Amino acid sequence: MENANSSAKNKVVDEIIEWVETILFSFLTVVLIFTFVLRTSEVIGSSMSPTFTGKNDQTGQTGDRLVYFSLMSDYENGDVVVINSEVLDEAIIKRVVAVPGQTIDIDFDLGEVYVDGELLDEEYIYEPTFTDYGAVQYPYTLQNDEFFVLGDNRNNSLDSRFFGPVQRDDILGKAVFRFYPLSEFGVIE
Repeated sequence: MENANSSAKNKVVDEIIEWVETILFSFLTVVLIFTFVLRTSEVIGSSMSPTFTGKNDQTGQTGDRLVYFSLMSDYENGDVVVINSEVLDEAIIKRVVAVPGQTIDIDFDLGEVYVDGELLDEEYIYEPTFTDYGAVQYPYTLQNDEFFVLGDNRNNSLDSRFFGPVQRDDILGKAVFRFYPLSEFGVIE
């Protein structure tokens, strides 16, 4: 009788240990994934309007929250990326409009952006690009590991027109998913 009770207690203890191991393994897996592969960032300010809503401390509005994939090193035109901006001393979110080897040109009178002589079809922008901050002389050909990034709210965005091309090492990752607000929950196209 005593062996049956002891055996039953051992089974319960073994089951508890198994559950604890499973929970710990799952927790560690999630921590490792969100530390080294997927990270989160909040959109701040209006530079990516209308695509994303940014945090505004004056109105108390919270910004969209994004998940970005940090193990990428190959970015394409149109990708939304998170950048470590030393000039602005914060992580910022912008759109890649030109990649290494491409030539960017902006006609500020017409508000048009050209890459390799082709007018960009930018249905995502808030308004045409009229603001020039003078960081680059156009046309500009991007060197190895340089990317030209712009905010979707072109006339209210500090981007490559302000701080110049971004180095590949300064790009933290590609935004792949919006998880807040829930009404906008989903993959970023």
